[in-house]
Amino acid sequence: MVAAVVFAMQGDSRPLHAQTAPVEIRITDSATGLASIVVTPATPGVLRLSANNASDVLGMYLEIFYDSSHVEVTKVTGIMRECGTGAHTGFSALGNDIPENGQIKIAAAGTEPLVIECVDIVDITVTAKPNRAGSAEIRIGGDTEILGPTVGETLDYEAEPAAITTNPSIVCGDMDGDGRLTVIDVVAMLQTSVGLIQPDAFQTVTGDLDRESGIGVADALIGLQRIVGVSTGPLSCGPIQP
Repeated sequence: MVAAVVFAMQGDSRPLHAQTAPVEIRITDSATGLASIVVTPATPGVLRLSANNASDVLGMYLEIFYDSSHVEVTKVTGIMRECGTGAHTGFSALGNDIPENGQIKIAAAGTEPLVIECVDIVDITVTAKPNRAGSAEIRIGGDTEILGPTVGETLDYEAEPAAITTNPSIVCGDMDGDGRLTVIDVVAMLQTSVGLIQPDAFQTVTGDLDRESGIGVADALIGLQRIVGVSTGPLSCGPIQP
């Protein structure tokens, strides 16, 4: 997978400048701004890759690593706009297909150095692998390199990892992944039992409430009993693998 900027770099004759602060590369939840995100197969999330202290950056090559046994990256969307304002930077980003090898590669370059302090680079859409619960890290490393305003110049950078929590506190019977057991989930169980719905791996785990050969009418009945309070005992809908 590569999210690539298509402009070529052009050097100039300016002398190497003194970098006042490292470029700060951040990975945050695009909705909350936090360096952590919670996802399930039914509720994916978007991580935003940004760079602070980015003025004078002429190009960048970034390698991002994540735990592909827990996390699936489904899309990388190029942004290359000023943080907050959404103003164009003069850079243009392009993303393509993503291999499932736990690594994302991003390349960016422009005809002139950036003149803004903060730039949003790409959005990374992530979801959880079914049956995998825990916390995974997404980090920047490898051969990552930030290019300065003159050809051959590299800039110092700092990068903090972000945390991806997958399938937290899975609710038995939660077929739609909203964290609750409701009548909607019971309807989904009934539809599954007669073949109207083909459950995915996550639903197969959460919907099999009696732990007997898949999702059936008995599971829907248990779900209804739980909703109205007739049955209040603990449910087992595992196994959820760490």
